[in-house]
Amino acid sequence: MHGWCAAIRGVEGGGLVEGLPVHTFKTSDGEVVFKCPTEIAITDRREKELSDLGFIPLVHCKNTDYAAFFGAQSTQKPKKYNSDSANANSALSSQIQYIMAVSRIAHYLKAMMRDKVGSFASAGNIETFLNEWLAQYILLDDGASQEAKAQYPLREASVKVVENPAQPGHYKSVVFLRPHFQLDELSVSLRLVTELPQSSN
Repeated sequence: MHGWCAAIRGVEGGGLVEGLPVHTFKTSDGEVVFKCPTEIAITDRREKELSDLGFIPLVHCKNTDYAAFFGAQSTQKPKKYNSDSANANSALSSQIQYIMAVSRIAHYLKAMMRDKVGSFASAGNIETFLNEWLAQYILLDDGASQEAKAQYPLREASVKVVENPAQPGHYKSVVFLRPHFQLDELSVSLRLVTELPQSSN
């Protein structure tokens, strides 16, 4: 949706697979029953177990012709911290939709900077340019529609750029991102550290 990978799970959140072939049959009681269109029927409990192991199971929604991906966990084991909020952020940061969104932003930042080599006089100029670019993906309205949040997937974002003293003309950036789409009612911030291509100096 809108070129972002944030909406990839849940029946209403982008993880729906519709139009599966469904067969019905009559039971001995005369009741018409749907045959599960997926290879096996996965219970909610089993879906959670598989998801916790890094699998993304497709779960048939009973008595329908659709199924859905409810989880998007990666095989990355979340780091453990001393606080519940840090552990929750770590768990969410290991989910595929956030990894893919951050990776896309990192890729684009590097591509933009590669194309702009020699165009900036200082780290401050680069920082201003990148913050202005990120601003086009920020939506400050927490009450906005899901459609709007899918189009503007970030709640907050900022970039800090510093020159690498060991390598003149090279810059390092730290990017802070806080998406607000499909956050399981928790607040997560993502931090990305990247090295930017050298300037022409």
